[in-house]
Amino acid sequence: MPIYKQDESGKFVPFEETPFPDLEKVLEDWIERNPHLVLDGEVLAIISRQPRTAFGRYLDLLAVDKTGATVVIELKRGETPRDVLAQTLEYAAWVESLTFEQLDDMAREYAESRGLDASGVADLYRRTFSVLLEEPDAQSAPVTDTITFNSRQRLVIIAEHILREVEQTLRYLRTRFGADVYGVTFSVHKAGGDTIISTNTVVGREQVGAGTRTPPQAERERDESIHTRVKSDFLREAVYSIEDWVANSGIDGLTVDHSTAGSGHFIRYLGSTWVYYEYAANHLYMNLYGASPEESETLRSHLSNPEKVKPIMEGKYLRFHVVNNADLQVLKDLVLTRVAARQQAAE
Repeated sequence: MPIYKQDESGKFVPFEETPFPDLEKVLEDWIERNPHLVLDGEVLAIISRQPRTAFGRYLDLLAVDKTGATVVIELKRGETPRDVLAQTLEYAAWVESLTFEQLDDMAREYAESRGLDASGVADLYRRTFSVLLEEPDAQSAPVTDTITFNSRQRLVIIAEHILREVEQTLRYLRTRFGADVYGVTFSVHKAGGDTIISTNTVVGREQVGAGTRTPPQAERERDESIHTRVKSDFLREAVYSIEDWVANSGIDGLTVDHSTAGSGHFIRYLGSTWVYYEYAANHLYMNLYGASPEESETLRSHLSNPEKVKPIMEGKYLRFHVVNNADLQVLKDLVLTRVAARQQAAE
């Protein structure tokens, strides 16, 4: 899409495009910092850059949108050769195969490499879409209980020029085959000391065809399934022992509830959520809500992986890992101490 400026005579003349020696990398930098450039201003959260796929190739950028869908972004300088389309479809198929734990690990590595206060995909999501997640208090359910990540994939090819046959194929995939694909062209210009980038969605405004699959409804993972997939004796035991501990505690109002999606569980007391936990392959992710400084110090002093204890969302909760029975006992003792303090305050 050409951009025009007015000259001294009042005539509008086109800006000349500005050459960049390493435009692909420059554009990748820009998109990473400004992902709203990708889809007509739509907000996206970047969760990985140049992840290595199972096929040994490197995807340019991976993002999630506000629904939790993954967005595969492939950038090309110049015209798009036909193999770019095949490559992008290959990336999308690989992304679809990722488990939540793999996606979470990828996002965690990205956050660490960028110095971001985020320990996984849910935290990166929350950083970007916090306006959508205004919480009345620290007891609100975590993102993973309300958003299903990677239930569908969106594919975006961005290039200076998209070949007509590639554009036609993208449009066919979108309108007839039901794939959520986009073709976006861009041009870069200089105006004095300013850099101007123009983008145009050439494929993507059409309605996705009926061939698209309906995103599956998020389902709760059953304890039997969790027990089968986790990889340590501790976790296999914990699948049932945590709920047994709560049920046999003799404390009225202390419960364990399952989340509506995934492997998440809540430990609640009198209806207030104190702990959220979910099962990864080798450990439990734990969130302790409303943690006091004393509780934070206890976790850092007694857990096997104190470096994993991190305040999230300005200290609304502490994220940490539990990898053995000693770690789990630390958490149980904190819960029992809270119960005793609550009961004493009520007397």
